[in-house]
Amino acid sequence: FYARGALGLYAIRARYLFRREGEGFWEQRKGRASATGLGLEAAVGGEWDLGARTVLFAEAGLRVVSVDRLTGREEFTSSLGDDVVQPGTLYFFRESAGGEDAYPLVFVRSAMPSGPNVIEAREARINASGMAVRAGVRYRF
Repeated sequence: FYARGALGLYAIRARYLFRREGEGFWEQRKGRASATGLGLEAAVGGEWDLGARTVLFAEAGLRVVSVDRLTGREEFTSSLGDDVVQPGTLYFFRESAGGEDAYPLVFVRSAMPSGPNVIEAREARINASGMAVRAGVRYRF
């Protein structure tokens, strides 16, 4: 049986593409952002010999990593010939489209989104934490 732990450096990259089309009109937002952060991993498991070169293994592990301050750029294009590139930070917010419905969005912006239709704007955070269970047979050549 064994236990292992590790401190890791994680590189996170996020991309998005939003496209809206109407009668004879379209617009598109294409963005990317990235950041790095530290995370922890821990696992416990065991190995059992099945033969001279064959091992049965089972492992349960946990990873804890959350990264914020993602920076990047967005490219806005439209059928009207608009072509705007905007560097900045990746933000998460909800935007109302009139009425009570609000839609979640992520966009790269140079400043925090604001306005009468913007709800709960904040910097985006990527959480890559989770658990894993692995089992299998390992054969050594």
